[in-house]
Amino acid sequence: LKFHQMHPDTAGGLSIVIREWLHIPQSLEFRAFVYENKLNGISQYFSQVYFEELQTPGILDALQAEMMAFWKLISPHFDYIQNLPDPLHQERLGKPPIVKYGIDLALVVPDVSPGWLGNPHRRWIVLEVNPFNISTGSCLFDWENEKDCDILFGTNPFEFRVLKTPIAHTQRNKVAPEWRTRLFPSH
Repeated sequence: LKFHQMHPDTAGGLSIVIREWLHIPQSLEFRAFVYENKLNGISQYFSQVYFEELQTPGILDALQAEMMAFWKLISPHFDYIQNLPDPLHQERLGKPPIVKYGIDLALVVPDVSPGWLGNPHRRWIVLEVNPFNISTGSCLFDWENEKDCDILFGTNPFEFRVLKTPIAHTQRNKVAPEWRTRLFPSH
């Protein structure tokens, strides 16, 4: 803000947006990957955390169906992305632009008690939109892994990834202390 006051001609479209605070359970935050305007992969956002509540039979299918439906509803609003400059793909000059992005989605629920998926007051929201490239965190996918990239680029079938087991306890000392109780609840 101070920079904008000192250099109003160079700050461009600097904005501060204040909106209602929403409680979003960590287990219900996801990153989705769209390439050629097709949703190709979804991952839990907090990739180091095992969420027992996501292991209930049928929950992942229900979440995936809801996220796909929500994305189909909102995706036309992101067509503008094809007009943004893409310096990494200059070889595509003369070809139709590609709509590609990472998008963070979250399910807002009044509480995560049993039956939360059927709660009529729950709603999906968009948290942010990111560039579709290696600078964007890939959560449980890996930009350096060819098979993962084949999924994200739509060459291989869609995948929805969540941790199926807690991370190994040998990893305990590699994470910040404030995360240890969440990642390793028995210690």
